[in-house]
Amino acid sequence: MSQNKPGLIVRLIRGIWNTLNFTRRLIFNAVFVILLFMLFAAFFRSAPIIGEHTALVLDPEGLIVEQYSTDPSERALGNLSGDSTHEVQLRDLLRVIEAAAADRRIDRIVLIPDQFSAGISTLRELGQALDRFRKHGKDVVVFSEGMGQGQYYLAAHADEILLDPDGAVLLEGFSSYRSY
Repeated sequence: MSQNKPGLIVRLIRGIWNTLNFTRRLIFNAVFVILLFMLFAAFFRSAPIIGEHTALVLDPEGLIVEQYSTDPSERALGNLSGDSTHEVQLRDLLRVIEAAAADRRIDRIVLIPDQFSAGISTLRELGQALDRFRKHGKDVVVFSEGMGQGQYYLAAHADEILLDPDGAVLLEGFSSYRSY
């Protein structure tokens, strides 16, 4: 009884194929285990503990908009590459202020208006939200290194304004806005 053994070339190709197959399975299993670990870590992460007499710091950066100017995939790619357009949705800020007004642990809002810009109607809505927050008997404090027209408009809705001694307030009035 003679057995036909495959030739040297066939055994070499099978060995390479088995090595590649093992490597592929090892990599995919490692990625799967890492993803499972990240999923469990996300589910069992503890929420930050908010103590009594806490101040909510609002430091929005970028343009405050009604809706984002780009789609979610463009924003995600921009965030990954470090080249993202900084936009904050108005409804997110309004929800945060409303939730802070209802939360008994939050005593005040500290608003830092240095890094954002917004239109007049957006500033008006934010100002009204700050007024509603103040009606709950809570304070609004504004801290700024320098204020322009929009920042000062919001600061006018605060109980206290803290301006950097080297800072400035630049009020232009409506002369720089077009009437149509």
